[in-house]
Amino acid sequence: MSSIFLLTAGDDQFTISPDLQTDVLALGGNDWVIGSSVSDTINGNQGNDTLQGLGGGDRIWGGQDFDSIEGGEGADTLNGNRGFDFVNGDGGNDILRGGQDADLLVGGVGNDSIFGDRGTDFLAGNGGSDVLVLSFISPEADPFGAEADTILDFQGTERDRIGLPPGLTEADLLLTPVTVVIDDVLSDELLTAVIEVQNLGFTPDQLRALLTPAAIRQVFQDFTGVDVDPNGNGIIEGTEIRIAATGQIIGRSVNTTASDLAGGFITLSPDELALG
Repeated sequence: MSSIFLLTAGDDQFTISPDLQTDVLALGGNDWVIGSSVSDTINGNQGNDTLQGLGGGDRIWGGQDFDSIEGGEGADTLNGNRGFDFVNGDGGNDILRGGQDADLLVGGVGNDSIFGDRGTDFLAGNGGSDVLVLSFISPEADPFGAEADTILDFQGTERDRIGLPPGLTEADLLLTPVTVVIDDVLSDELLTAVIEVQNLGFTPDQLRALLTPAAIRQVFQDFTGVDVDPNGNGIIEGTEIRIAATGQIIGRSVNTTASDLAGGFITLSPDELALG
């Protein structure tokens, strides 16, 4: 049976010993927790935390606020929980969940299942055959798709699939071309997280005005390995995914056409939708 190691209310740095096999529960503060070569359980709780699983099949929850979570090697289950989070599976066949709010989720190497959950999320599978799950709320609550997730690197040749909730099939969808000015991908949630973590004295609008299209393109490349604007013209091209009967936007896919996505959708069972 694993013991539980409680961190303090301040900013902690803690490395888990593989001999102790300790589950770590952080409290307040901006914590940095490094896992071991075997399976660990880590919960960041409050504060802007950096949580790294390293080896083994780890289970990591970010908790509140902005968190950076990396699974490392092994089949990990990673959940950003609340706040804007960066979640990276690294190696292994991982399950990634964004939780609430806007998140950036990167599967890494392996066959990953990636769930944006609530908020406006960015999903990148990277290598392997990944399932990128579109999570959305009712058309009454979100008629214009403000919380629609964006898939950054769908690769049909690698057998990536876009997951749909029970009751929705590819036949129910309408796929249409879309172009977005690259500046518009910067949500206030994302910018607020950057401002808070970097201790910047800006409002989201002030920071947005300082970032050039080239800088935004580079940020996405650095964090996800994906070039969202290969033409370098400040315009992101892709496909908008709608429910045909209602017109509700439920997702977007960058640098793909409708024909690229055709045949790439699967309907998940309730058990599959609840993974992690």
